[in-house]
Amino acid sequence: MGQIENGQPADRRDWIAWTAVTFLVLSAAIVPVFIRMAQAEAVPSISIIGIRLMMATALLAPFAFRQHGQEIRQMTGRQWGLVFLAGAFHALGLYFLFFALESTTLMINGVLRRLSPVFTILIETMFLGAIFSRRIWLGTFITIVGMALVVFGAVEAIDAGPQPLLGALLSIGSAVTMAVYLSIGRGIRGELPFLAYTWVLFLSATLVSIVVMVIFKAPMFGFTPYAYFTIFLVAIGAQIFGHLPANYAVRHFPATIISLLMQVAVVISAILGFVIYSETPNLLQIVGSLIMVGAIIWISRPQQTS
Repeated sequence: MGQIENGQPADRRDWIAWTAVTFLVLSAAIVPVFIRMAQAEAVPSISIIGIRLMMATALLAPFAFRQHGQEIRQMTGRQWGLVFLAGAFHALGLYFLFFALESTTLMINGVLRRLSPVFTILIETMFLGAIFSRRIWLGTFITIVGMALVVFGAVEAIDAGPQPLLGALLSIGSAVTMAVYLSIGRGIRGELPFLAYTWVLFLSATLVSIVVMVIFKAPMFGFTPYAYFTIFLVAIGAQIFGHLPANYAVRHFPATIISLLMQVAVVISAILGFVIYSETPNLLQIVGSLIMVGAIIWISRPQQTS
């Protein structure tokens, strides 16, 4: 039998952690499609972000307070500050993501957002004292080579979106904020139960989004029932099946490993883009995607000890 820690056998904790990562990857690949569906209903991106965060925060609140109400009430000022900072970066990343999807294709957005491992490695090395093996560094380099091939392939594509350069820059901004968000979570997640941390994070991001909605006078009401349904799909897919598993997984995996595993979402997004929006990848994009997947599989394998 596996070792017992925090009331759970080690093998069961590993199974739950890998399940969380799987949900995270699928969410990252599918949610952009839901976002496009909501945008097609003439819902402003700022409104989609605000409403989805409100929905997710409200849905999670009863579970968070039933299980960890005392821990939430006993959070220190430092903990509130760190979680609020993570929530602010989470909200900022959403704005980058949504406006990038208005400007370029699912493939380009997905590839450049997955640059987060580069920024995550820098953050964890410089500020968190993380030390990575040569395999991680080499795997990261191979992953970047694969991403470069996909980017070059996207440049050669006939239709890369209405504003591909702006979309690319916003996608890179999303990668930076994702790296910061995951790294902050890695630093504080050991101090808080993951459900408590996640709800406070959602609350913080919701407060930021409300301020942005007020500033830009983004509407909350007046959309069609189908529009609200698509926003609900975004909220469930992203916040519940995406960020909730992410906040659980960062306690069991370094943020860099999670970021690298997220490269699989690029391939799934490419397939969805082809099937739904006729975004046909060219040879460079296919080769680059295969290189990324191979590097990820190699990195995620357990190291053999002698």
